[in-house]
Parts: sequence; structure tokens; C-alpha cells
Amino acid sequence: MIVLTNDDGIFSPGIRSLGKCLRSAGIDVVIVAPSQEMSGSGMSITLSKSIEYVKMDLDGCRAYSVRGTPADCVLLSMNILSPGGIDAVVSGTNAGINAGYGIIFNSGTMSAALLASMLGLPSFAFSQFVTAENRNRLETYEKGGRIASRIVSDFLNSSKRVVGMISVNFPDKVDENTGIVEVPFSRFPLYRREIIFNYRTEKMGSFQIVPVQEIPEISGMVDDISAVLHSGLISMTKIPIAGETAMRPENKILTGEEP
Repeated sequence: MIVLTNDDGIFSPGIRSLGKCLRSAGIDVVIVAPSQEMSGSGMSITLSKSIEYVKMDLDGCRAYSVRGTPADCVLLSMNILSPGGIDAVVSGTNAGINAGYGIIFNSGTMSAALLASMLGLPSFAFSQFVTAENRNRLETYEKGGRIASRIVSDFLNSSKRVVGMISVNFPDKVDENTGIVEVPFSRFPLYRREIIFNYRTEKMGSFQIVPVQEIPEISGMVDDISAVLHSGLISMTKIPIAGETAMRPENKILTGEEP
């Protein structure tokens, strides 16, 4: 069984397309995702209030819509689903690539996968280069979704499963013939963050943090940014997790009736 989550929200085209591709590959999928967009939430968890969730059907798939962060969704899935039955956590497909070292701590998509791997579950984060015109179209994510499902299927069918996280970024133009390269994270930032003030006085104000993508120039180093944005390849970056390869018993803290 695969747990599918994201940070763009449970109704976003990326997660719906990926869910369909995984199920078409014969994979048992349960979607546990935020009820609304939680981009930029990183690995934050909700401590100040109760988190509501509701079980639903999404495109014929069992799903849970969670009024929380992607990290909340990972923790919830480990308590409402059978921990021993979860083979891996898949996060995505994210609208926009997640490349470079800095993004892993900001992206909810990346951090959900990283948290799962830290808790002993193999995980994947899939992200797709998009434009303002095509980011909300299901077809934008279909070709990458089919490749993602093949990657996950190969993992599930492997006799040796290594615990850790794999981040995959798809370029804008991707198909079955697009090459896949294993590369490290870029040490250059892909985004800078601008603060835009709605209003500001001497004692108070209101502002927004807006990410602005800046594509680094070719540096001669082969990394995830150069592979996707300069070479048009699919980048794969592995983050091994040292230590235990099985879920710790204390991760399951279910109380009350299981849904």
C-alpha cells in the first residue's frame, strides 16, 4: 500500500493525476493530503489546535482530506492506516520543480517525504516543471505521472528495498524517451524570496513572502537544476537515511476507533 500526499492540496491536478497513474499500474493507493494548499509549510506540524480530517472518495480512491500540513498528513496516515501495511510514502506531483538544497526545508512536498523516511518508511517526492498557463491542467502531469508510477512499481517489485528518500524532478517537456540522471542537489538557490508590504506604519504592518524563481546559469556542475532546466532531463536525487530500517513502535499512537 502506498500513501500519497502533497502540499498543493487534495484536489490539485498533480496529486489526482499521479493517483490515477499509480492505480493504473496496479498499486494500492490511499490519499492523505491537505484540504487546501500548504506550499512552503516545510516539515511544520500543527500543535496549537485540533486537526480535522474527513474520509472521502477521490476519483474512485480512498482518501482523507486533512485540515493540516503535509507533515500532519504523514503522521495521521501512520495512525489511521496499518503501519505494517504501508510500503512507502509518495509525495506529489508538485506544481513546480523542487531542486537545490534549500528547497527541501521549505517545500511541504519534499518535507513530507523526508519526514516519512526519517520515521522508517521509504519515500518519493515527485515534482514537475510547470508554467502559469498549464499548472492547473491534469494533462500537464500525466506523462510524468506514468514515469513516476513505473519508478514506484520497480521499487515495490525489488527484492531489496532501501529506506530513504528519492526526489525526482520532471522537465517541462517530458515523455517516455526522456533520460533519467542521478544527480546531487544543486548548491545554488532556485528561488529568492521577496517581501511585499500590503501596508506598513511605524508600529504595525502586513506583508507577503513571494518566491521568485531565478534559474542559475550553467556552472559546469551536473546537479538537479542543470539536469532539468538546462538539459531537459529527469533528475533523480537520493537521500539515504542511516539507522533503523523499520518503523519504530512508538510511531503508532492510535486511540479510539480506527476509521
